[in-house]
Amino acid sequence: MSLTEIQRISSELSHDLRGALQIIRNCTYLLRMDPEDESAVDQIDGAVKQATTILDDFREYYTGHEINIIDAKLNSLVEQALISVEIPQGLKVKATLDQAIEGFPMDPTKMKRVFTHLIRSAVDAMPGEGTLIIETRDASDTVMISVVDTGEQIPEELRGDLLTPYGSRSRDGNGLSLPSCKRVVEAHGGKLSFEPSGEGTTFTIVLPKGESG
Repeated sequence: MSLTEIQRISSELSHDLRGALQIIRNCTYLLRMDPEDESAVDQIDGAVKQATTILDDFREYYTGHEINIIDAKLNSLVEQALISVEIPQGLKVKATLDQAIEGFPMDPTKMKRVFTHLIRSAVDAMPGEGTLIIETRDASDTVMISVVDTGEQIPEELRGDLLTPYGSRSRDGNGLSLPSCKRVVEAHGGKLSFEPSGEGTTFTIVLPKGESG
């Protein structure tokens, strides 16, 4: 990574963290004026979560290549990731998990985080109503995991930079979540891609069978 790229990412990270800290600062001022102001407490809690997510994604991006391969239950990880994401009442969920997929060599902690990011991204793309489709499929020498939404498609002019750190914040609030997913998947010898599908977008992970090199 070039010095220019490091400086750009550092600047974006600093900007995001400063925004969260400014919210906390403003709310502490409000609490001095009115210690019973529950809305200020809620905003502080949200800002802390935002800052934590930013730092987690920053760490994940730069350590995404460091994986600990063990035999894991892929379908179970997908289910756990789905449970961990709050699904709005107006969304439908369709999950089709190929039961032929049993034990699979991967880093379960990092891959669960990838699944969670993709599911949350799909949910965020469907404010109000829509359908979230999750599928796993045994495809001979690979397995495929797809996350489909029926939200608005990613604008064509933003697609080229979506998986680049801070290249685009479309579908990726802090600019690092999706690039981190790509880095982890590639560390497993796999590929993360996306394409328009009907009304929305399909994100697809292809993982080779056998341990990553």
